[in-house]
Amino acid sequence: MTTAQTIDSLSRQLEDVLDHQEVSNRYKTLGAQLLSQLRKPIQISFVGLPGSGKTGLINMMLNGVTLPSFDEPDVVEIVYGPEAATCFVRGEETVQRAEGIVSSAPDIEKPYRVRLELPEEGLLVQSFAEIRLPNDPARQQALLDYATRSSTILIWCSERFETPEQAIWSHLPEHIKDHGFLALTMADRQMMKGNLTDRIADLEEFVSEEFFGLYPVATLQAISARNDTSGKGGDMWKLSGGEALYEAITRQVSLGRGEDVDRVKVLLEQLDIEPEQSAVPLPGSTLQPLGTMPAKATSAPVVDTSLSRRDALQKSLIRLTKGAEDMLQDVGRIDGDDCSEMLETCLETVRDMSEMLSEAAGTDPELTELLEEAQEGENMLLLFQLEQDEDAAADAVTLMLQLKKEITAHAQA
Repeated sequence: MTTAQTIDSLSRQLEDVLDHQEVSNRYKTLGAQLLSQLRKPIQISFVGLPGSGKTGLINMMLNGVTLPSFDEPDVVEIVYGPEAATCFVRGEETVQRAEGIVSSAPDIEKPYRVRLELPEEGLLVQSFAEIRLPNDPARQQALLDYATRSSTILIWCSERFETPEQAIWSHLPEHIKDHGFLALTMADRQMMKGNLTDRIADLEEFVSEEFFGLYPVATLQAISARNDTSGKGGDMWKLSGGEALYEAITRQVSLGRGEDVDRVKVLLEQLDIEPEQSAVPLPGSTLQPLGTMPAKATSAPVVDTSLSRRDALQKSLIRLTKGAEDMLQDVGRIDGDDCSEMLETCLETVRDMSEMLSEAAGTDPELTELLEEAQEGENMLLLFQLEQDEDAAADAVTLMLQLKKEITAHAQA
């Protein structure tokens, strides 16, 4: 079963449950959000200044599809459609639609964007956008706002990524940086000049703080290697840097879709409904980069690293106590990205605690019971993340404090 079919199967089951089962208002709201999220492809946006190689990287990702080089639109979107079509869109309105992929734009008022619809099944799971930043500061900021609103994964394209571009990226929201890649395009040109290695070294500190990863790509070579049907392009696909960027993006898409599926499973389980077997697990959720092999095991002394019952309880308490009360005091004064950050912190905290309890649980029935409660809390936090509001953040912190209370009782027993 393909990823698109898996998503469709689970979506249909959830929709049927929401339509025909007695479900509380909160779960109905969460379910509706999940349905919307499942059916919306993960958007991967390639952003950069003029001439930075954005179109080439999208052509590389699509493999075999060559995008027309429109001069006027600031945004070109590539989405799924049952038949190939080119739509010219202004605001939310499609002002002109043409069959097939056209190479010239009509004479219409700017600004507008182009939406290319292609009958490629992969576009049901992920869509692409090329966002061209003009020199005009006001328009540039509007497009950056659009990029951060609409994108799940953002790839900044640049040949050298100089200081002005770094300043633009630094002001983007943290949630988009967490899924942001820097693609140094035309890497072959910099390599021929002998500058690539030094440039990567110069950017190392900035990239480590501001990006998920850096990928130099010789785009033309990558496209040629990927389009090679003779089977001889494998080495060039890897050496060009195209394979590394492609696999990094694909992993992020698979992880994102996997989290969506996990949330649906959690919601169905909360409603005492068994997820359809055909819908899980999501193929590719633990994608391994092509050409890589698991590291070979090396001989080493066997060390007992398991936690004792007492250590596990103490470390869990410390992990839960740290910041929980402060977060509860702050929760009424936060909004937007602050809620998202708090929910993510709560989830990471409970996951860490679950790992510690899992190490020590063994056959201890009390620790096993605590571990089950922690895992149930982790599941609820996955659902709270969908809401992204003050109530969800407050519920998340309250859940942490309840877990702390349970662990304290066990520790004192």
